[in-house]
Amino acid sequence: MKVVTVLLLLLGCTSKNVQPVSKVDVVEAKQSWWKLWKLEPPIKDPNKACDDGRVAGCFWIGSALEKRGEFDAAYEIFNDLCSKHEFAPACYNQSIFVSRKLVKNIDATLGYSLAVKACQLGSIQACGQIGYLKENGIGTALDIESAAAQYKSACDIGDVLACNNLAYMFRKIKKHRSASSLYRKACSLGYLPSCYREVWLKVQGCSENSPECDKQLTKVRTPEQDAIWRKKLVRLSKAYCDSNKSSTACTVTGIGLASGVGIDYDSEMAAEYAKKACDTEDAWGCNELGNYYRKGVGVVGDDDTAAAHYKKSCELGFEIACRDYATMHLNKDVSNPDVKEAKKVLSSACQRGVNAICEDMIYMCSADVMPCR
Repeated sequence: MKVVTVLLLLLGCTSKNVQPVSKVDVVEAKQSWWKLWKLEPPIKDPNKACDDGRVAGCFWIGSALEKRGEFDAAYEIFNDLCSKHEFAPACYNQSIFVSRKLVKNIDATLGYSLAVKACQLGSIQACGQIGYLKENGIGTALDIESAAAQYKSACDIGDVLACNNLAYMFRKIKKHRSASSLYRKACSLGYLPSCYREVWLKVQGCSENSPECDKQLTKVRTPEQDAIWRKKLVRLSKAYCDSNKSSTACTVTGIGLASGVGIDYDSEMAAEYAKKACDTEDAWGCNELGNYYRKGVGVVGDDDTAAAHYKKSCELGFEIACRDYATMHLNKDVSNPDVKEAKKVLSSACQRGVNAICEDMIYMCSADVMPCR
């Protein structure tokens, strides 16, 4: 019953073993990272930039090597950036490499130490990574109490995986309202698996301490299990939406119709369900409707209309829609592109703790997509 006690305590207190990073700390860290780009000319040749000692160029090369699966070479670059420049994203990447055993002959305890260092330097994901390592006893002692508290701390400053993992802990003890709230936060920050999981709890009729809910709860599903789960989710969501019980269920129904998962494919009906959701102020639904207009799914494609729906979704709190809206202005996909508006929207989202958008801004600045100088 220790997990139950730990999670109940989390509603009102924080463990002394939590690595503290406030939103202010994160913003300050991001701003210091931006200086690596903003005070220098844009990167045209990452290799040359790295040879010239520019952190941005080296990080780009390390990321490219990682994508190619050349983990040892990428690790060496990230190690240099972390140890010499205390560049938090590089320290975090090193931690991931070690904890997932992507590099050989490196003790797991180093992975934990790197996560702590990256967290203290302002990496939100690293703060959540500490919770994961503690929960699973990787590179540090197994400590569920400290892991849960660490997840809460990281979730509070915007780490979507921390919110998602903490929600799973609450589901295990049937605290579905608490889990739903955490899923909702991760969803608003753009982590779609949490969006689906929140709706799943809703359409099952889960309330606090519901013994019938989550009887077959599992953290990792096989592809076959996932397909069955998604079909059931769409069917239940349609019933909930048609009964006007949940606007978010309408969004999921539309996604099912647009993909033919759990229901017959019908792109026009998909757009109708997304519109119903958006008209009732469902932020995710507005984002999906924007996607449909941008891709011409079930509606006549119209970039200006897509941008309008992304803007509404952003204003309703679906943070990743802010990125889509800003990107359309930066790429001049709308009739009246406004770079200043794009920068304002992205900066506001980053200030609210949307880590993915903060990092997008770094790359946009370095590639001179957006004027940051």
